[in-house]
Amino acid sequence: MSRLSLRRIREVGTIPRKVVQHLQSRRFLDMIGSTIAEDIVKKARAGYGADGDNTKEKRFAPLAASTIKRRKRLKDIGRLSNLTKPSKSNLTETEHMLDNVSYSTKLSGVRIFVKNDVQNGVSAKQKAKYAHRETRYRPKRPFMFVSRTNMRKAIRLMEEARDEYIRSLL
Repeated sequence: MSRLSLRRIREVGTIPRKVVQHLQSRRFLDMIGSTIAEDIVKKARAGYGADGDNTKEKRFAPLAASTIKRRKRLKDIGRLSNLTKPSKSNLTETEHMLDNVSYSTKLSGVRIFVKNDVQNGVSAKQKAKYAHRETRYRPKRPFMFVSRTNMRKAIRLMEEARDEYIRSLL
């Protein structure tokens, strides 16, 4: 009986290493990456971005009257995305940029980025850089930052996966 309990103690001692390996698995990191990328896109389409300090989500600055007028013309000819309205500031005009938000995984973690897909001579990556830059005529509309809410969600997913994996080992 003591031999069985000693072996069980040794098995329990390997749990932290197994948990770390599990949380670094490609499948788990893919789940975190897709969840965070989807959240960023959903929030941008709802009209929210995140500050550069990665803490606060905030509503995008309203569109200028001239932009609203141009977007109304685009809507009239069927070139404005169905996911937006002419007066709505949500970075969705053609869906090109937000449809190209993606992620990659490595053992060191997850990286969220915009693919360099080109449409009508402009890449989605260039559009994202433009949205993050402020000009004299247009406020910036940053959206590619991971907010505190996103981080809490990722941590919660990791904690749930850790607890579930530990229960499966015991």
